[in-house]
Amino acid sequence: MIAYFGKRLLGAAVVLFVVSVITFGLALLIPGDPAIHIAGEHATREEIAAVRAELGLDRPFPVRYLDWATAAIRGDLGTSLYNSEPVTEILAARLPVTLSLALAAMAVAVLISLPLGTLSALRPGGVLDRAISAVTALAVATPSFWLGLLLILVFAITFPVFPATGYRPLSDGLGAYAAHLALPAITLGVAAAVEPTRQLRAALADVLDTDYIRTARAKGLLPVTIVRKHAIRNAAVPYVTVIGLETGQLLGGAVVVETVFGLPGLGTLAEITVTRQDLPVLQGIVLAATLVVIAANLAVDLAYRWLAPGEAG
Repeated sequence: MIAYFGKRLLGAAVVLFVVSVITFGLALLIPGDPAIHIAGEHATREEIAAVRAELGLDRPFPVRYLDWATAAIRGDLGTSLYNSEPVTEILAARLPVTLSLALAAMAVAVLISLPLGTLSALRPGGVLDRAISAVTALAVATPSFWLGLLLILVFAITFPVFPATGYRPLSDGLGAYAAHLALPAITLGVAAAVEPTRQLRAALADVLDTDYIRTARAKGLLPVTIVRKHAIRNAAVPYVTVIGLETGQLLGGAVVVETVFGLPGLGTLAEITVTRQDLPVLQGIVLAATLVVIAANLAVDLAYRWLAPGEAG
């Protein structure tokens, strides 16, 4: 297990290095000059050059990347070009919001996909299976912002059960924390539940068609017992894998959902940062998102190792 985990950590380090280089390089391709944005449109060439020199934007790319990467390893991601606030402090204030939303949305996705995928697999091609397939197709075709606005209209305005916008930290109480996350999590979780539902349905249907499951049925075991004790673990490997892969999509979808519900997370920060051309903050956002996805993939790898120890390697 230690050797297996070590290999995965090495692979994660390589991915993180490649992403950091690409991120630092792509930031240079953003239209416009941050120095002009900071100095002002009416600044002289000398003033703009002075700002570029102060920010280190006039140095060669390898030197700038090496300095940035070395500082990042120490936990220093630089300072915002917009307000000179440390990037780590900005991310520390925003990241918990996005992580809370992603975890809550993932919980919603599991609560939706687990029963729907199981029910579909019990009678493939049946009425219930076709109905669930239609629902998942509808979920894929529904834009997140439209679903979010619909939920706000129904559950925050017509029936004021949940707040329409805003975020409350867990320190303010579990009730307020959960209430403000409910509608955004449902909005994001519905789309995230589609692929896990389909994967679980396909995997579980294959398992239920094996000889040892037929033997269990012949012994008179109830379908619930067969699924819970004999089938679900063998079908869980692709399901858990897809759940882990949904992490990246959740972070991407958070940009829209956070905007709709006014959540102060990484999504809304990314939108503001691109507008301001605040390169250090943008690089920090991408790096933080990459770390979250890598951590999720490592968790999936370990879960895969536990579910199918003979196949992981």
